[in-house]
Amino acid sequence: MNKVRAIAITLVLTALLNTGCHQPVKPVSDLYQLDIGMTKEQVDEAVGKPYRMAGTVQTKYGQTVRVLEYKFRVRWDEEYWLCFVDGLLVSFGESGDWGTVSHSLQDTDFGKAGSE
Repeated sequence: MNKVRAIAITLVLTALLNTGCHQPVKPVSDLYQLDIGMTKEQVDEAVGKPYRMAGTVQTKYGQTVRVLEYKFRVRWDEEYWLCFVDGLLVSFGESGDWGTVSHSLQDTDFGKAGSE
């Protein structure tokens, strides 16, 4: 009896944890609402909260790039990375290998992203 009860409690807790952390997959049409230069708040309003943080990198020009991951339904659930500098969207696209992407970002000068 105790074993059945423990299994039942484990299943309930697992279900609660999975539903509490789940971010819905956004339709591909939400991608068309994104524009370079949008603030993080505008992006969140347009497409919802990010799925997770993919990483942060410092460019050789002293700029900090935050890369957030969002999930969109394109052909299937696909991850897209949105890159923010000074709170502004500077690039976005399909996710990739973090090592390759972070090296590419380190060599990019995003100018004065916050000056508009």
